[in-house]
Amino acid sequence: MIHVVFGEERYLAQERIREIRDSFTFVNPDFNIEHLDGPKSSLSEVRSHAAALPFLDAHRLVIVHGLLAAKKAPSAEELKAFFAEVPDYSEIVFVEDALDRRTQLAKVVLEHAQVHECAALKTAQIPQWIRDRAALKKGAIDPEAVSLLSSFVGTDLSLIDQELEKLLAYSAGGQISAQAVRDVSHQSFEEDVYTLVDSLATKRKDRAITLLHRNILSGTHPLSMLSMIIRQFRLLIAARDLIDQHRTQADLIREWALHPYVAQKVFQQARSYSMPQLKQIYGDLSRLDRDIKYGVVEGDLALDLWIAGLSA
Repeated sequence: MIHVVFGEERYLAQERIREIRDSFTFVNPDFNIEHLDGPKSSLSEVRSHAAALPFLDAHRLVIVHGLLAAKKAPSAEELKAFFAEVPDYSEIVFVEDALDRRTQLAKVVLEHAQVHECAALKTAQIPQWIRDRAALKKGAIDPEAVSLLSSFVGTDLSLIDQELEKLLAYSAGGQISAQAVRDVSHQSFEEDVYTLVDSLATKRKDRAITLLHRNILSGTHPLSMLSMIIRQFRLLIAARDLIDQHRTQADLIREWALHPYVAQKVFQQARSYSMPQLKQIYGDLSRLDRDIKYGVVEGDLALDLWIAGLSA
């Protein structure tokens, strides 16, 4: 079967991929599950991997990231022919950031593949997602706790899920209260994120890596750290844009609903970067986030290498 998983919400996309994988039993996953980097691959390579016989298993799973939007993307006719020749023992998953339904390629996909759209949730949808997620984990969360948690972690579903795991363990199976959120999910590592970003601006990669390791060793998931770093650079881009327009911290506070103390620190940090630098870093972080969530790289090692490369 052919699957196409696409959309802005990478956490949901990762879940769909995991569900597809878990629908099969793999005795030898190292030999029968393949990840291909679409921009560096071709449809003929995907065809070769799909045609290879499973090794001591009944199925093969080939996950292809970004081929349909790559410069060397197959034509609609080539893709249709490929779909027709995929062996029954191979499951192919194309993972894309977006799918333009107006194109001939998309029409072939919609006609011949099982399509999973993973659209980003709107802010207003997050509280219900938190309640549903807690219920899925056999737990419950009171309304004030839902509001508090969403204010702490924003719309990052991966981070919300990790915080719910900690909160349910802390609450010992009972209902998650607002006080539990204050005790467990307060942004205790936010100051370290500020300091880490400062360290990157001043080329102090040793201090940045120390802060990263300290948080990971204390139980913070690498994706949680990455989520906070991405959020910080998103704020820095907004602040740098305001600075370049000769606007003030008050504009940042109003447009991003930030506390004045936070806005002041963001403005100070933004002055250490140019807009091209910030956009380059943000793009690198977004790709890193995708690769970690899709299992292409290990989170802690990937962050180490990113910091070392950025600060070199």
